[in-house]
Amino acid sequence: MSELKSQKEILHIEELAKQKPWIGVDYDGTMVTHPSFVDPNDHGGKVVPKMRDRVVRWCMQGRRVKIMTARAANTNPNREQDIAPIRQHLKDNYPEVCHNLEITAEKDYGMIELWDDRAIGIIRDTGERADGEV
Repeated sequence: MSELKSQKEILHIEELAKQKPWIGVDYDGTMVTHPSFVDPNDHGGKVVPKMRDRVVRWCMQGRRVKIMTARAANTNPNREQDIAPIRQHLKDNYPEVCHNLEITAEKDYGMIELWDDRAIGIIRDTGERADGEV
């Protein structure tokens, strides 16, 4: 049994090693201004210039970038409808190299960074906030 487990663990590690590292970038409030959610037609969409510049630079460097958003959650019954404005936003505001970014709500072992307006940086293995706050 332990030999089988070891083989599974080795296969798992090999599979992780094949994943191309990627950078996760939140959409609402990070790539674009946050929508009001009061107006159902407000999808946000005002470009946040510093994030646009970063994402374009990463794409031009050949780095893998994924858009992280709750809109893409499998539990969202309006998933396709809710991510359509993101696709349009990319086509309207980004160079072609960025038009087909993956849109996801899931992290995996390939994610090396997450840029998100709601995330709190934590020092690995300590539970301590990176900004020194309690």
